[in-house]
Amino acid sequence: MNTVVLTSGTSWTVPSGVTNLITVECWGAGGGSAGASQWSAYGAGGGGAYAKKNNLAVTPGASITYSIGAGGTSGNNASGANGGDTWFSSTGTVKAQGGRGSIQDGTNYLGGAGGAASPTSVGDVTYAGGNGGNNPDYYPGAGGGASGSPAGAGANGAVPPNATTGGAGGTANNGGAGGAGGTSSASPTVGAAGTANQNGGGGGGGGGSHTGNAAGAAGGNGGFPGGGAGSSGGSSGYYGAVSGTGGGGQIILYYRR
Repeated sequence: MNTVVLTSGTSWTVPSGVTNLITVECWGAGGGSAGASQWSAYGAGGGGAYAKKNNLAVTPGASITYSIGAGGTSGNNASGANGGDTWFSSTGTVKAQGGRGSIQDGTNYLGGAGGAASPTSVGDVTYAGGNGGNNPDYYPGAGGGASGSPAGAGANGAVPPNATTGGAGGTANNGGAGGAGGTSSASPTVGAAGTANQNGGGGGGGGGSHTGNAAGAAGGNGGFPGGGAGSSGGSSGYYGAVSGTGGGGQIILYYRR
């Protein structure tokens, strides 16, 4: 069995003697988180979806185009960006949707939705990414959603459990663990990054809030591939730090000569 892992580029040349790809797996990128306002933190980014295509016929020597989704960036007192979709050959052959960035609207404090399964994602098997954690009424940040994986949907990111701890990132099914939330204090700590794992990345942890008059700490990056970014902590009268990005997308090909 031959394995090819694609994390960049835009085309792949089929080796001589290869007429069938046993499986093609895609992971969408994770979404970014919204920046904290002067008073409260916002929700976190959603995890990217997973999609698999079985037995794709190919022609030796042919150049096949693909797209690797980029991780969504987090907003600076603004909404987070969506993670990019990842596809191979065409968007109608196999595609995994990227996680959505969380929305900063000053009212709802909702996390971004995880990349959706079929019919938005395309393949013989599709699993959704986890939703980014909401942030109803606490200063610390929320946890990012985990990527979908070959074993199932990604776990949702957590809301902050109290006013002193950021929400934990979601854990990918048989994949990377979610990052721990930061702590709130006069020197708040950042949320931990989600763990990278080839099966799917964990969501980043939410940042701690500042108990005085200064910015809260950043949320953690989403783990590669496809983990959603954790959101930053807020403060009384100060904007939070800009959080990290969602984990980028990935494609894995399996074939025999």
